[in-house]
Amino acid sequence: MARDKKNQYRHTTPVTRLRRNVEKIFRHAELCRDRLEVWKRSEDPVVEQALVTVGLIEQQARQLDDQVVRLDVAGFIPPHRTPAWQPMVGDVVKVANAYLDKYGQLYEKILKDDPDMLENLVVTKVLDSGEVLVRRGKRTPFVVRKSHIVLVSRAE
Repeated sequence: MARDKKNQYRHTTPVTRLRRNVEKIFRHAELCRDRLEVWKRSEDPVVEQALVTVGLIEQQARQLDDQVVRLDVAGFIPPHRTPAWQPMVGDVVKVANAYLDKYGQLYEKILKDDPDMLENLVVTKVLDSGEVLVRRGKRTPFVVRKSHIVLVSRAE
């Protein structure tokens, strides 16, 4: 049974998909240029400057397209992304520097008694929600977002 065109999938390379993105830049620049050409009748100098900028964007897009074509001709295959870090039970972590103030406000009273509360935390459970249950020593565990912690050492 023949599949209709709507349900056909194209298998393309990452470079070909990038080339399509560059084509979109050209289409968007063309739309901007067309609109600005109409506005040009206003004789506003900013419209003229914007038209010059669109020309520069189109020039840069042509250069980008040339570079992408060179990648395609060379058979370039981009490297695979490195997988995101996944905490495991037993990992030693700490709250990332960017979030110390936030957690400092949340646990202000506890931090007075235990200033290292946000360091040397052991992962006790990884939740499906992307949050992580951590504990320092025998203290009560608490929940942190995975993005709010950094690995200190891997579980053995």
